[in-house]
Amino acid sequence: MIAQVNVKAYRPRKAHILPRQRIAGRPSSFSAAKENRAPLAFMVALTMCATLAAGYIFSLQIQGVRMQAVELEQQGRLLADDHVRLKAEYTHLRSKSRVQIVAADKLGLYAPGKNQVHHM
Repeated sequence: MIAQVNVKAYRPRKAHILPRQRIAGRPSSFSAAKENRAPLAFMVALTMCATLAAGYIFSLQIQGVRMQAVELEQQGRLLADDHVRLKAEYTHLRSKSRVQIVAADKLGLYAPGKNQVHHM
């Protein structure tokens, strides 16, 4: 033997892998989700903005339709009031006393009296 040489039996070393290293080393769905966070966040933000914009546009349209409905209701009330007024005027103009007055003034026609004889 050679002097001054330390000789030991060869033993292969075991690699000490920590659990974290093992998990990080393997591809997993969690690591894939980490990589897709930015595009996913962008898509969520874009969807929210589009939803809010559509809601705002629809609310404006609904408000316009409500205003038109209110205007139509007011117009309907005015027309109903005019209808009542015109019906009352029509009834007044067709009344027997009114017809007799107009016939006497404009046409000179009078209803026969009790002492007048009339034949039919």
